[in-house]
Amino acid sequence: MSAETALAPIIEPMSADDYHVTVDLVDDVLTFDIAAGEDACEDCLTPPAILERIIRSLLSESGIEPKEVVVKYPPKTS
Repeated sequence: MSAETALAPIIEPMSADDYHVTVDLVDDVLTFDIAAGEDACEDCLTPPAILERIIRSLLSESGIEPKEVVVKYPPKTS
């Protein structure tokens, strides 16, 4: 199973809120890059520490154990 497939339970709801997620797993580092669309709600994103724990949990359930998880949030507009 790919990392993106393992993370679908959080990527799909984010997409519904006009966030676009790119997942990249290279050299045991997973990058979860979030971009905001025009209709995205800045206050609707999960805090970074919580999101990282959710990501690690979903990956672990799928047998994916990266050494590092990097979550990139979109820049704040306000």
